[in-house]
Amino acid sequence: MNTSSKRFSKTFTEHEEMKKNANKTITELRIQQKNAIQNLDYDTAESIESKISAEKQAIVEYLFQQRCQEFEKRLAQIVADSFAYLDEIRENYKKEERQIRIRINNDFDQVRDRQVKALISLEKDYAAARLRETERIVPEQEELLQKSKNAALIKDFELARQYRDSAALIAEADLETRLARLDNDFESLRKTTISKQREDIELLSKRLDEELKILADRFQLKLKREDEKRNVKIIAHFEKYSCIVCGTTDITDPEVRIKKLDYICTSVLLGMNCPKPKGIGDTTATNSTLENTKLQNAKKSTTASRTGTRTTTTANKRTK
Repeated sequence: MNTSSKRFSKTFTEHEEMKKNANKTITELRIQQKNAIQNLDYDTAESIESKISAEKQAIVEYLFQQRCQEFEKRLAQIVADSFAYLDEIRENYKKEERQIRIRINNDFDQVRDRQVKALISLEKDYAAARLRETERIVPEQEELLQKSKNAALIKDFELARQYRDSAALIAEADLETRLARLDNDFESLRKTTISKQREDIELLSKRLDEELKILADRFQLKLKREDEKRNVKIIAHFEKYSCIVCGTTDITDPEVRIKKLDYICTSVLLGMNCPKPKGIGDTTATNSTLENTKLQNAKKSTTASRTGTRTTTTANKRTK
């Protein structure tokens, strides 16, 4: 048996013991009253009747106070359990959010590493391509250089110089053209690569935002559902104890009792910083509870009256 069950069992036993002692007292008073009536001592009988009524009222009041304590403890437990679950939801949310950020950040690191390697590789290819272009031999240049050598062999050094200088100018112009074209090609490729890399980063950022939004929406939905469940439990708890504290023919002030429960409910919820559900303490809800209570009490009263009549008739028959 858990602690809650043991506590309930102890409380129930105490209640039963108190009711047993009170009923014993009432039984003894009724015997005294009956003897007084037999002795025609109606003043004493009337006085005893007042004591019996007071004893009954004491029982009713005691039970009402006990029910109020039970109501308060159970209400506080309902709220505490709900708040504990809300804390668990928030902790799970933080944990999942952290996991999402870590995962996306790891993906970002991997993408960034690939991008850096891609840019380095591109720059290496560019440098190698420029080196190849500077070492490339132009056919027209080769032809002029050969003519330059041939002219020198026949001792026409002036012509040889002209061929040599022309070859150098052609080589320089051709190299400049080819390098400009190479620079443009690699610059275009570099821009395309960087643009693609930027898109990859933006895609990761967008994915992070989307996953966080989905998580946040799910988190808010869980909070809302738990709030709704807690409100349903609180209202059901209030209605249950409203019927319990008013469900007897011995009371004449059900409105006062329900207001007492409402006061306890408000105090507990306010003290625990818990919003009060709509429907508790409202005029419509209170009137509905009172009408149901009056109807139940009327049925109990009718049943008790019939039982009392049958008991009196049986007793009279036995006396005869």
